[in-house]
Amino acid sequence: DENSVILEERDIKLKDGKKITLQFVSSENMQEDAKHLTLSFLPYSILVSVLFSMIVSYIFARSISKNVNEIVAVSERMANLDRDARLEIKSEDEIGHLKRQLNMLYETLLGLIDDLEEKNEEITRLSKLRYDFFRGRSHELKTPITSIRVLADSINSMEEAPVELYQEFMKDISDEIDREAKIIDDLLSLVKLDKAADTLNTE
Repeated sequence: DENSVILEERDIKLKDGKKITLQFVSSENMQEDAKHLTLSFLPYSILVSVLFSMIVSYIFARSISKNVNEIVAVSERMANLDRDARLEIKSEDEIGHLKRQLNMLYETLLGLIDDLEEKNEEITRLSKLRYDFFRGRSHELKTPITSIRVLADSINSMEEAPVELYQEFMKDISDEIDREAKIIDDLLSLVKLDKAADTLNTE
C-alpha cells in the first residue's frame, strides 16, 4: 500500500545467491487495510448469507409441504378404511413422531372395527338361532292343541263312553296340556332373556 509507513527493511540472502527484502510497516496502516478489505467484501458476504438462508428455507418448506401432503393423502385412505394405509416414517423428529402416532391410532381403530364386526356376526348368528327357535316352537304349539281337540271331539262324539276310555282320554289330554305348558315356559324364558339383555351395559 502506498500510504503505508515503512518502519524497517531487512535484506535476506538465499542459498542460491538471490536476495529478498522484508519490509515492516506500521500496524495502524495494516488495520486500515484490513478494514478496507472487510468493507469491500461485506456486500458479497451479506448476499451469500441471504442466498444460503433462502435455499435452506426453501428446502425446509418443501420438506414440510411434502410431509403434509403425504399425511393428508394417507389420512383420506384411512378414512375409507384402507387396511394397507400407513404413513412412512423416515425421521425421528416431530413429523416422524406425528406419523408414528397416527399409525398407532389407525391400528387401534382397525382393532375396534374388527371387534365390532365379530360381535355383529355373533349377534346375527344369535338372531338366526332365536328366529329358528321361535319358528320351531310355534310349530310345536299346534301339535298339542290339535291332539287335545281330537281327543275332546272323540269323547264328545261317544254317547256312552266307558269310564276307562274316558279316563284314558283325559290322561292323554292332561299330558298334551303339560307338553303345551313346557313349550310356553321355554318361550317365556327366552323372552325374559331378551328383556334382560336390553338392560346390559353395551358400552
